[in-house]
Amino acid sequence: MKDLSNEKLEAQLTKYFHKVICNAASNYYRKRFRQKENEYLIENLLDYLVESASFEEDLLTGIMIENLPISIFDEILTDVIKQLNNREQQFIIEKFILEKTDEEIGVLFGVSRQAITNMKHRLYKKMRLC
Repeated sequence: MKDLSNEKLEAQLTKYFHKVICNAASNYYRKRFRQKENEYLIENLLDYLVESASFEEDLLTGIMIENLPISIFDEILTDVIKQLNNREQQFIIEKFILEKTDEEIGVLFGVSRQAITNMKHRLYKKMRLC
């Protein structure tokens, strides 16, 4: 009787260890598959980012304003800015690139804040018409 219960216990333990080993192997291979899949996705993402970065560089239009190289994505905006005189181009740089207030630009140009505000409105209207 003892032999029978020992054999039964041994069979149960063998079955248990077999299940544990199978599950561990299954988890291991599943994890490796996911890692490889993620590596593949990351490689594709990196390739895409490199391609899109070079594509963006192709879209950039470079212009010189006041001896400063300015790169602009929008071709229409580039054409409009090229049509502006030097003072208007300088205003665009001071206002939108250097983020100065109308009062600060007025001091730089030697005019009042109100004169800069009027210039800004005329410039906006001029740019919309171009």
